[in-house]
Amino acid sequence: MIHKIVHIKNLGRYKQFVSSNENWDGVLSKVNAIYADNGSGKTTFTQLIKSLKGDFQRIVKRRSFGVNEKIDVLLIDDNHKQLKFTGSKWNKTINDIEVFDTYYIDSNVYLITLGNLDKRGTFFEIVVGV
Repeated sequence: MIHKIVHIKNLGRYKQFVSSNENWDGVLSKVNAIYADNGSGKTTFTQLIKSLKGDFQRIVKRRSFGVNEKIDVLLIDDNHKQLKFTGSKWNKTINDIEVFDTYYIDSNVYLITLGNLDKRGTFFEIVVGV
Protein backbone atom coordinates (compact mmCIF):
# COMPACT_ATOMS: atom_id res chain seq x y z
CA MET A 1 0.00 0.00 0.00
CA ILE A 2 0.97 3.64 -0.08
CA HIS A 3 2.96 4.77 2.94
CA LYS A 4 3.82 8.36 2.09
CA ILE A 5 3.14 11.12 -0.43
CA VAL A 6 6.46 12.84 -1.15
CA HIS A 7 5.35 15.26 -3.86
CA ILE A 8 2.67 15.92 -6.48
CA LYS A 9 3.53 18.42 -9.19
CA ASN A 10 1.57 19.78 -12.17
CA LEU A 11 -1.56 17.73 -11.47
CA GLY A 12 -4.77 19.75 -11.18
CA ARG A 13 -4.68 21.94 -8.07
CA TYR A 14 -1.40 20.31 -7.02
CA LYS A 15 1.03 22.48 -8.93
CA GLN A 16 3.87 22.12 -6.40
CA PHE A 17 2.71 19.99 -3.44
CA VAL A 18 5.63 18.78 -1.33
CA SER A 19 5.02 17.09 2.01
CA SER A 20 6.86 18.57 4.96
CA ASN A 21 6.80 18.29 8.73
CA GLU A 22 5.37 21.82 9.08
CA ASN A 23 1.77 21.04 8.03
CA TRP A 24 1.68 17.32 7.31
CA ASP A 25 4.49 14.83 6.76
CA GLY A 26 2.61 12.98 3.98
CA VAL A 27 2.35 9.66 5.86
CA LEU A 28 -0.91 7.78 5.23
CA SER A 29 -2.74 5.28 7.44
CA LYS A 30 -4.26 2.01 6.24
CA VAL A 31 -7.64 3.78 5.98
CA ASN A 32 -7.83 7.53 5.29
CA ALA A 33 -10.79 9.89 5.18
CA ILE A 34 -10.30 13.00 3.08
CA TYR A 35 -12.61 15.98 3.32
CA ALA A 36 -12.23 19.55 2.11
CA ASP A 37 -14.06 22.35 0.33
CA ASN A 38 -15.35 21.85 -3.20
CA GLY A 39 -12.71 22.50 -5.83
CA SER A 40 -9.81 21.80 -3.48
CA GLY A 41 -8.48 18.70 -5.29
CA LYS A 42 -10.21 15.73 -3.63
CA THR A 43 -11.37 14.17 -6.91
CA THR A 44 -7.99 14.77 -8.54
CA PHE A 45 -6.32 13.03 -5.60
CA THR A 46 -8.68 10.04 -5.74
CA GLN A 47 -8.10 9.75 -9.51
CA LEU A 48 -4.36 9.77 -8.79
CA ILE A 49 -4.76 6.86 -6.37
CA LYS A 50 -7.04 4.96 -8.79
CA SER A 51 -4.51 5.42 -11.61
CA LEU A 52 -2.09 3.22 -9.65
CA LYS A 53 -4.12 0.24 -10.94
CA GLY A 54 -2.76 1.00 -14.41
CA ASP A 55 -5.30 3.43 -15.90
CA PHE A 56 -2.78 6.21 -16.50
CA GLN A 57 -5.19 8.36 -18.52
CA ARG A 58 -7.08 9.17 -15.29
CA ILE A 59 -4.36 11.65 -14.41
CA VAL A 60 -2.74 12.44 -17.74
CA LYS A 61 -5.94 14.35 -18.58
CA ARG A 62 -5.68 16.34 -15.32
CA ARG A 63 -2.43 18.20 -15.91
CA SER A 64 -2.51 21.66 -14.31
CA PHE A 65 -3.58 24.58 -16.50
CA GLY A 66 -0.88 27.01 -17.53
CA VAL A 67 1.95 24.57 -16.84
CA ASN A 68 4.32 23.29 -19.51
CA GLU A 69 6.11 20.73 -17.34
CA LYS A 70 4.97 17.11 -17.18
CA ILE A 71 3.10 15.62 -14.24
CA ASP A 72 5.52 14.42 -11.57
CA VAL A 73 4.34 12.35 -8.60
CA LEU A 74 6.44 10.52 -6.04
CA LEU A 75 4.93 8.16 -3.48
CA ILE A 76 6.59 5.64 -1.15
CA ASP A 77 5.03 2.22 -0.57
CA ASP A 78 5.09 0.09 2.60
CA ASN A 79 8.31 -1.58 1.44
CA HIS A 80 9.95 1.87 1.10
CA LYS A 81 10.03 1.50 -2.71
CA GLN A 82 9.28 4.49 -4.91
CA LEU A 83 6.06 4.75 -6.88
CA LYS A 84 6.91 7.35 -9.47
CA PHE A 85 4.71 8.91 -12.15
CA THR A 86 6.64 10.85 -14.73
CA GLY A 87 5.18 12.06 -17.97
CA SER A 88 2.53 9.49 -18.76
CA LYS A 89 2.92 6.35 -16.62
CA TRP A 90 3.78 4.84 -13.24
CA ASN A 91 6.98 2.87 -12.78
CA LYS A 92 4.92 0.26 -10.88
CA THR A 93 1.20 -0.49 -10.42
CA ILE A 94 -0.84 -1.60 -7.40
CA ASN A 95 -3.89 -3.77 -8.05
CA ASP A 96 -5.24 -4.20 -4.52
CA ILE A 97 -6.28 -0.61 -3.85
CA GLU A 98 -9.79 0.81 -3.71
CA VAL A 99 -11.13 4.33 -3.37
CA PHE A 100 -14.63 4.65 -1.92
CA ASP A 101 -15.72 7.93 -3.51
CA THR A 102 -18.88 9.09 -5.25
CA TYR A 103 -17.82 7.28 -8.44
CA TYR A 104 -17.56 4.03 -6.48
CA ILE A 105 -21.03 4.59 -4.98
CA ASP A 106 -22.54 5.42 -8.39
CA SER A 107 -21.07 2.27 -9.94
CA ASN A 108 -21.58 -0.24 -7.13
CA VAL A 109 -24.41 0.67 -4.76
CA TYR A 110 -28.04 0.27 -5.79
CA LEU A 111 -31.20 1.06 -3.85
CA ILE A 112 -34.04 -1.31 -4.63
CA THR A 113 -37.60 -1.00 -3.40
CA LEU A 114 -39.24 -4.33 -2.67
CA GLY A 115 -42.79 -5.09 -1.71
CA ASN A 116 -46.17 -3.51 -2.35
CA LEU A 117 -46.05 -0.86 -5.08
CA ASP A 118 -49.09 0.88 -3.53
CA LYS A 119 -47.02 1.65 -0.42
CA ARG A 120 -43.72 2.79 -1.87
CA GLY A 121 -40.75 2.72 0.41
CA THR A 122 -42.02 0.05 2.80
CA PHE A 123 -38.92 -2.09 2.52
CA PHE A 124 -35.46 -1.16 1.24
CA GLU A 125 -32.45 -3.28 0.52
CA ILE A 126 -29.03 -1.97 -0.39
CA VAL A 127 -27.13 -4.11 -2.84
CA VAL A 128 -23.40 -3.62 -3.21
CA GLY A 129 -21.89 -4.78 -6.50
CA VAL A 130 -18.72 -6.79 -6.52
